[in-house]
Amino acid sequence: MASLAQVETMDVAGPRATVFAGTIDQLLGYPVVISGEVRDDVANTGINAVAGNNFTTTILVNRNAFIWGERRKLQVKLVDAPWAIEEKAVYAAERIDWIQVQASGAGGGEPCVIGINQAN
Repeated sequence: MASLAQVETMDVAGPRATVFAGTIDQLLGYPVVISGEVRDDVANTGINAVAGNNFTTTILVNRNAFIWGERRKLQVKLVDAPWAIEEKAVYAAERIDWIQVQASGAGGGEPCVIGINQAN
């Protein structure tokens, strides 16, 4: 992806070009997040197969199609530690949620798509 013509050279991408930065900041105005969670050992179908697993995938997410919220704010408790005398333990808990607010195909597209057949 870093060798795409839209982001590779300074005359197209400016000082954020991959020839200087070595990574992509934005693609077509959208932020790019590099993740170690995306597999780079899949076949050109996007699935890990018996052979030919030298491809990767790209996941595109419409951030406006999802919302993130707190069900319960962070709670912190300081208690006497059950394992030792004169020690304290800190417990923290927070309930959060992530939901899809845009249905598939509604309002101009899918909330998530996956690109396959991309050579490593």
